[in-house]
This record gives sequence, structure tokens and C-alpha cells, in this order.
Amino acid sequence: MIVFDEVHKVFDRQKCFREAYNSLENVKKQFPGIPIMALTATLGNASIDKLCKDYLNLPVLIKGSINHNNIKLNIGNYQVQRKKKKANNDDGVIGTWDSLSDSLIRHIGDSYAIVFMDFANEVKDFSLCLKKKSDIEIMSFYGKGMRETEKAKVVQDFNDQKFQVLCATESYEVGVHNPRVDFVVRIGCMSNMNVLLQEFGRAGRGEENIAVGLLLVNKHKDDQRLGYWLKGCDTADRNRITNDYMACWKWIYSIYVGNCLRDGVLKYYEEDVICPLVEADDCCSSCELGLEKDFDIQHALILLFKTINELEDVLMKKNRRSVSNKDDILVARCKTGLVGI
Repeated sequence: MIVFDEVHKVFDRQKCFREAYNSLENVKKQFPGIPIMALTATLGNASIDKLCKDYLNLPVLIKGSINHNNIKLNIGNYQVQRKKKKANNDDGVIGTWDSLSDSLIRHIGDSYAIVFMDFANEVKDFSLCLKKKSDIEIMSFYGKGMRETEKAKVVQDFNDQKFQVLCATESYEVGVHNPRVDFVVRIGCMSNMNVLLQEFGRAGRGEENIAVGLLLVNKHKDDQRLGYWLKGCDTADRNRITNDYMACWKWIYSIYVGNCLRDGVLKYYEEDVICPLVEADDCCSSCELGLEKDFDIQHALILLFKTINELEDVLMKKNRRSVSNKDDILVARCKTGLVGI
């Protein structure tokens, strides 16, 4: 049998990256009599269709839910400062991540945590910052520039609880099992939803282990990442990467209209599976916010848009109403329909 493990990596890349993956389409022709198995925890329906059609012979699809009820989904913002221009470069690094590291140290507490970032230089800088601002034992893990023996030692030491926090790139996100991890943080909007689920999936693997996945975003800084990801891409890759990235932001922004983040993930993967109910305060940031509010934010926003449309109609009828009357109409509508915003 031939096994493709973590097969989502074949579809979550630029065509010019790891070009050897392109040859996997020929495997079923080269070995027609040998069964092929493809494994992954995260793959959208379009990619599943392509996988079954182009890579496998007479496939049998066995699909479970991507939902993990024991992982709470949280979203927040992060800020960074400009590097301080000092002779000692370390001081400059601390200036960049100062406020974020302080906040994360408080959140991590006694948890065994993984902090995911996109680039190796960010991992190194942020790890250094955390080390200098706390007594927490921290190690780094990244792909390029780190020897395989070093990677293996970091993984083993983390499993053996020799340090508490691992700061890593996505090179750590697949094929790693550590049942003690109960807190995962991603700093920066992901390139696609598969990345987030793979990273959050590192948590909550122990028996009855309740875990938290926290996504921290910064719209301005994160959009710079998109520019980096698009470098050297052909038109097809540019469109796919941009669409995947925008889908991530659509999911993130759904919190502002009161949509459940967990339901949003299931809809993104077009899951028909009915998952066990999760208490609102254990589900996601959006559901937790809903418990704290005494009004329906989604309904309130609909009223706001209706108000704007009606105001535009009023403004077009200059001969029938004065400007002061138009203002009164808007104020009255807001007072009656948008209490609490």
C-alpha cells in the first residue's frame, strides 16, 4: 500500500513550492495494482473531489467531523511596536513584541502552550522576548535553518515536559502529538482555514483535556503577509491564495455580527454532521460575548443598514423635508432600534 499522509499539504501550496508534489498525480498510473491511501484532518470539499479524481483509484471516502468540542475558539487583536533604535539589538526586539508578550504570559499561566507564527525570524524574536520577560521555559521550532536532530530534540523535550512553551512556525503543525498541550496561540491571520485547524488541533489531545485556541490578528500587519505569500505566483495561485485569505477574514469578522465561530468553521467545510452541543461560554468568543449582551447584535446591525437606506431616500426628497427633520428621523430610529450599540 502507498500512503499519502497530511495530503492537504499538496493543495495548500504554490505550484512552484515543493514541486515534487506535482508528481504524485502520476502515482496511480505508475502503480495501478497497488492500493493508495490518503490521510488528512483538514481538506475542503473541492480539494477532496480533486484528490479522489486525480490521485486515487476507485476511492472509498471515510470522513469524520473536523469539530473538536473540547477546544474553545477565541479571537483577539494584537499590537506591535517599532523596534527601538538602540545599540543593543535585543532591546529593539523586546520593544517590538513588548505588549503582546506581557499579555500572553498572563494568558498562558501554568498551561502547556504552543505559539504559532508564520516566519522563523518572528519565532526567534518572540521567543527571545518571552524569555527575557518571564521565568517560563521556552524553546523555538522552525523549518529552514534548523537541523533535523535539533528539531527531534525539541519535540522530545516538549513531550517530556522539559519546557512549558513552544514557539514555532507551521512546520510543527502536522504529525505531532503531545497530550499535555492545552493552549494554542496563532499570531497573525492564517493563509487558509486548514492552517488554523491544524494548529489548534495540536491542543486538547489528552483524555478529557479541555483546551483553548486563540487567534490574534492585526489587519494592517497581517495584510503584509498576503503580499509575501503572493510573490512569484501565477494568476491561478494568486487567485486561490487571495480567496483563501479573504475567507479567513470573513470568518474572523463574523464575530462582529454575533455568528458562532464553530458553526462558521463547519459551514466552511460544508459539514452536514450534527455535533454535540457546546455550552456558549465553552464554545467561542462570539457565543461568550452573546451571553454578556442584552440585545441581538445581528438584528441591531440589520436595523442600522435599514436606517441608512431610509435616510438616503429621505435626503433625495429635498422638497418635502428639511435637513433638521432628516436628522431627527435618524436619531429617532437609532434610539428605538439600536439600543446597546
